[in-house]
Amino acid sequence: MKSLTNKAVRAIALSSIGLLVACSTPAANDVALPAEPSSADSDAAMVARIEQIRERHGLPALGVLVQSNDHVRLLAVTGVRKEGEPEPATPADMWHIGSNTKAMTATLVATFVSDGSVGFDTRVVELFPELSSQLSAGADSITVEQVLRHQAGFAANPFNSLDEYMAAIGDAGDVGEQRRRVLERALTQPLLFPPGSDTSYSNTGFIVAGAIAERLGGSSWESLLQQRVLVPLGIVHAGFGAPGTSASLDQPWGHRPVSGGLIPVAPDDQEHQNPPLFGPAGSVHLSLSDWALFATEHVAGRRGLGKLLDQGSYERLHTAPGGESGIAMGFGALVEQGETTMLAHNGSDGNWFAELRIYLETDTTYLLVTNDGREDGEARLAFAEVRAALNERYEPFPN
Repeated sequence: MKSLTNKAVRAIALSSIGLLVACSTPAANDVALPAEPSSADSDAAMVARIEQIRERHGLPALGVLVQSNDHVRLLAVTGVRKEGEPEPATPADMWHIGSNTKAMTATLVATFVSDGSVGFDTRVVELFPELSSQLSAGADSITVEQVLRHQAGFAANPFNSLDEYMAAIGDAGDVGEQRRRVLERALTQPLLFPPGSDTSYSNTGFIVAGAIAERLGGSSWESLLQQRVLVPLGIVHAGFGAPGTSASLDQPWGHRPVSGGLIPVAPDDQEHQNPPLFGPAGSVHLSLSDWALFATEHVAGRRGLGKLLDQGSYERLHTAPGGESGIAMGFGALVEQGETTMLAHNGSDGNWFAELRIYLETDTTYLLVTNDGREDGEARLAFAEVRAALNERYEPFPN
């Protein structure tokens, strides 16, 4: 039996690979809500404990799903959709998952690899030959895989100010053209390091990945993600940006931190949300049950039972550089004795916070969501307490 010390070491190692955060975009393309799930095991004591954690940290709402071997063992949502309003959050509600979107974008690109449209080792400039005469030093060698592994040498974000954003995007009204301009900017500006020589977490890189998908698929990243990833997995209760409408509390609202508390952020409040071009780096919203379908695909895919990709593709997506613990394609990966044993990521746009952990040795998934944007404060502390409680109850580490 592995000791508690080993479990603590695992937790420390996982945190060191970077439970990574990012972005959101305004809402679009929602479909009808699912029926309220009823398959989860009854666990009143755990639900009560989650509610106590939520109250202690002052989160408006807190949602948790635990799944093992494709069976939902816990689905608990507590709190309210909007601070100061009585409307309760429900298990059928949808949540902005921020940079957890990156795993979906990486999976989307991998579907093009699977059908032979591109290779992981294809150089990006081969897909955008019109830029070949403008490339910065080293940019001609950047591969698709390096983009997805945060090894391309791109800056963390494409713009440092509103003026820079406006100058770069200019009159490009179409979001696909905006992403292509981000790609052009990334390839023609000096890189942070020679491609493949280092790793630096980059939202820019996943906007580039979205532009790559759009070039390959001839459609928007949003449409391609729905057509090639979400719908084939049965995920039809999803959209982009903040869920719901500003006219009613039909979904939870995000809350941004301010001195002394939280301020609700309406779904159409574009001032406090990232623009749509950031979508591939972090804009998806969906229900906990639908997010679990995506996690299930990655677990099944490692056994050769995936719907979208073959076993080797999933293993490649889940492998960090050098086969060690680190950043894989859309996930953080914990590696022990040469095997990836956990996948993890988190995400926030400053208004929401969400976290995924997949314990591959026991096929156990944790999904945690809140409409509280304090990812460096109370929301993160609450998640840590919830995980500790879940570990006691569900024992995701093998004996």
